[in-house]
Amino acid sequence: MFFELVRSSGDIQSLAVTAAAIITAFVVGIGFHEFSHVLVAYLLGDTTGRDLGRLTLNPIKHLDPFGSMMLLLVGFGWGKPAPVNPYRLKTGPTTGWSIVAIAGPLSNFLMAAVLASFLRFDPFRSALIARGGVLTGWNFFLANVMVYTIYINVLLGVFNLLPIPPLDGYRVALRILPHEIAASYQRVEQYGPFILMALFAIPFFTGSRINPISDVIGPVRETVTRYLLGG
Repeated sequence: MFFELVRSSGDIQSLAVTAAAIITAFVVGIGFHEFSHVLVAYLLGDTTGRDLGRLTLNPIKHLDPFGSMMLLLVGFGWGKPAPVNPYRLKTGPTTGWSIVAIAGPLSNFLMAAVLASFLRFDPFRSALIARGGVLTGWNFFLANVMVYTIYINVLLGVFNLLPIPPLDGYRVALRILPHEIAASYQRVEQYGPFILMALFAIPFFTGSRINPISDVIGPVRETVTRYLLGG
């Protein structure tokens, strides 16, 4: 993802600004996502995240090295899992954890929507139109940060809604599915990370001809992003 996005930058200055904007956008998106998990868990009665210093908007506290690398390289990634004790949640472990889980993707969509609303007004709209290189310095950097923050937040929101453990969509699915099916589905939880790694690996072994994750979330991501940007 990182290399594809910066490839379109024609000169060194534009490349540096675009690269810095992408990294800033991704750090902000991951940090806000994980903070939202901890905040909602805290509001529901679980102080585990707060006690471990994770109830903060400081993104460094929420970054996962491997998840960060995967986001930059292949376009999908994650932060350091928010520490949650589901049995301390006021709404019960299953319902409570699903609420905590959905808070992450919803926070990403919210941030993307707020930034997109700013881009509809001058001078932000002018900055968006002039992203091709007319603007320079902080104006060009700001325009790139806003656009890539929208793009990455939508990406994070859609990706994390996949019903694969340990992604947020898995916890939501456990709450929605009938009890018997959910109980059976829980048996795959321990294999979730391996399933994700296998799905990530498929494009590398097929020359990107087969990319199941991108094929599933790509159209949704593009539709949501286009809608938010009014395109």
